[in-house]
Amino acid sequence: MKNVRMVAWLGCVVLLSLVSAEAQEAVSPPQPDRSPRPAPESVDPPAPPPTAPVPPAQAAATTPAAPAVPVGPMVPGARFPRLRAFGSAWLDALANTPPGAVPPIPAIPGLQLGPGAPGVAAPPIDFARLNGVIMRLLQPLVANEPSIESLELAFDPAQSDLNADQLVVSAVANLRHTAWSADRTQLHVGLGIKADIPSSQAPIDARVTLSTAIAPFADFALHRYQSKAAEAQPAAPQSADDIFNLELREYLAQVQKISDFEDIVDVFQSICGLRFMAQNENIDRLKAAVDAAPDAASSQALALELQTARLAREKLSETQIRIVRDTSGRAQTISVKLRNVPVASALFMDQLDVELTPTQVTLAGKGRVVKGVEVYALAKPLVITTLGKVSQADPATLDAISARLANWLALALPFLKNAAL
Repeated sequence: MKNVRMVAWLGCVVLLSLVSAEAQEAVSPPQPDRSPRPAPESVDPPAPPPTAPVPPAQAAATTPAAPAVPVGPMVPGARFPRLRAFGSAWLDALANTPPGAVPPIPAIPGLQLGPGAPGVAAPPIDFARLNGVIMRLLQPLVANEPSIESLELAFDPAQSDLNADQLVVSAVANLRHTAWSADRTQLHVGLGIKADIPSSQAPIDARVTLSTAIAPFADFALHRYQSKAAEAQPAAPQSADDIFNLELREYLAQVQKISDFEDIVDVFQSICGLRFMAQNENIDRLKAAVDAAPDAASSQALALELQTARLAREKLSETQIRIVRDTSGRAQTISVKLRNVPVASALFMDQLDVELTPTQVTLAGKGRVVKGVEVYALAKPLVITTLGKVSQADPATLDAISARLANWLALALPFLKNAAL
């Protein structure tokens, strides 16, 4: 399956690069051609047929050299014959590439692959200069926002390298006031990601720090949740998550106010207990369903679901929770260590550490993006071109990105400003 994905993205990237080259060729000013025009037979030679597969035992351990495609000089109308020749040579390369190796890209005279395509190194991007341009884009967008003191977005020039498919970026927002506090708040987000295209995964290293008055923030979040939960109509629970969400809604509806960090500890411990109770109730529900199953097939399917529920309950026991108190007995820190957490269908966290103090919330984790890496491979030439134009302060590109940033900021501001809430 990995070889199929690898072949798919490589083929798509190459074809997109070829189309891009065709478009670039179409808009280039025509050059005088003083050489004799070749005969049509030399423009469209028959495509060489693929050779028979080489047995794995005879295949070399390293990736073979890219096969050359005998095609004449580029003339009008020669693009599609060259593509046919490329496809035949590509199939030939697939047939003779050892398992686990990347099939080489056939060399076709006259066809230029764009920066970022497989085997084509991208010109280095001056990330320090790019950061300066980004700051000049952001400043006008936040200059008239009374709640925002500053907004920064920057790439790490020392660790960002698009030729290595690696980016390290950080964003810092300093707010004069928020919907939950009149005091200053800072949000700091750091993200490092490196795409491993052959494995269709991208390891990430992320850290999010919110420095603010945590008790008012938790009280604000509580009342927002209560208002939304009151509008929803819960359905009959069909899983442990359904049971937990229903019980969480009922519990939080009874919480009047979160006044200090001790209240946060109380709510947190209660929620942890609800999670275990939901798993136990779901297991009891499945046991009863197994006993009442109408046939053997249904009983077997429910028994498998019951076993999965029991494993999920045991996994909850592996979560490390620690409450740190000072010498007077007052809570100072809530620490939670999670392992092997599926955050979403495309994101899996190998480890996720959460820490709360009276003035700060920190989330730090390492994980993997497990879907969509092939899309990055297709978009990489466009990303390289766009970042290059931004670093060179291309006016049209800056206008387009400025408009996009303004739209994103308009979506975020209602959650940051007192006036909008």
